[in-house]
Amino acid sequence: MLLKRPVVGLFALASLAFSADAPSFKLIRQGGTDALDAAASATHGHIKWSHGAFLYVDYIAGIPPYFLTLDREGKLISSATLSMPALVRDFDRAADGSIVLAGVTSSSYGEQKPFLAWIAADGKTERNIPMSPYYPSAISLAPDGTLWTLGFEMINHDTHAPELNPDAGVMRHYDRGGTLINWYLPQGSMAKDDFGLIQEGRLVATGDRLGWYASIGRVSKYVEISLDTMKERAYAGLPPSLSGVLGGYIEGLALTDAGDVTVCVPQRNPYAPSSYRFDRTAAKWTPLPVPSLGGYRYAPRLLGSDGEDLVFQYDQSAAFFSVVSNGAASAVPLNPPLVLPSALLLSPPASR
Repeated sequence: MLLKRPVVGLFALASLAFSADAPSFKLIRQGGTDALDAAASATHGHIKWSHGAFLYVDYIAGIPPYFLTLDREGKLISSATLSMPALVRDFDRAADGSIVLAGVTSSSYGEQKPFLAWIAADGKTERNIPMSPYYPSAISLAPDGTLWTLGFEMINHDTHAPELNPDAGVMRHYDRGGTLINWYLPQGSMAKDDFGLIQEGRLVATGDRLGWYASIGRVSKYVEISLDTMKERAYAGLPPSLSGVLGGYIEGLALTDAGDVTVCVPQRNPYAPSSYRFDRTAAKWTPLPVPSLGGYRYAPRLLGSDGEDLVFQYDQSAAFFSVVSNGAASAVPLNPPLVLPSALLLSPPASR
């Protein structure tokens, strides 16, 4: 049934505190220098780790977006190109290798048309579903293959147009075929400023919960929703002094299978910690001292989680870390360098 209750809890924030005790890291795997560097060059660096693989996308204006998928060993699994030019708002990969994206196309006279698209693992079969007037801005595929989206409805850039249904949910759940299962969090109960947070947020779905982190201006929030009850709880995000330098831009959000939350934001000081782990019980954020590797001294970018491990991107490689509650970080023997002919990645598909 549709959820039509007020969402006061969504924006009622818990207190924020910081802990001097920071966990250490155990290196599980590092590699992919050639493979990841080539893929990042070919796709301008739009990357995430999802359901066992690295997924890259390039969405230059006016050109159909294309995707590259690499496994954890750095081998090219597949490539795919969308059938039409589009701006990609968010994208994700399912365990079966299929890709889902939320995008917007523009007509010759400037009309924007939001859509969701599914691309099969073979890179050939594609299904596009128009979403207007709903504009999904963040998406995440759950382990069961269903899709969760966060967005809002609008007509002529008006989120309160009289033609809109105030009970329409900003959070929506779709089956594998793209059919709407249900919606939650009525749009009519949202304050005007909330729409900016929805548009800038990151969403992650696990088997038992949804995690959403958003930051805009001086306001940051982390919202968690139980999939069993669809009840939400909101916490204060990072304070303005640590919320990044790009107007609240979030570089990464990870939610492990056990429920550990980590967010990554760019900092003015590129050497400063940019990743923070959330203590849900104490409602506090703790800086994560992610180690430097291979002479790379800048704060690495968070790409996602792999079970209980965190995945970070360095200059030309990626590393999988297990977070250790105490003690020094210990390393295990590294896998052999990941080898992938860069020509496979540096040459865009012929259809481009």
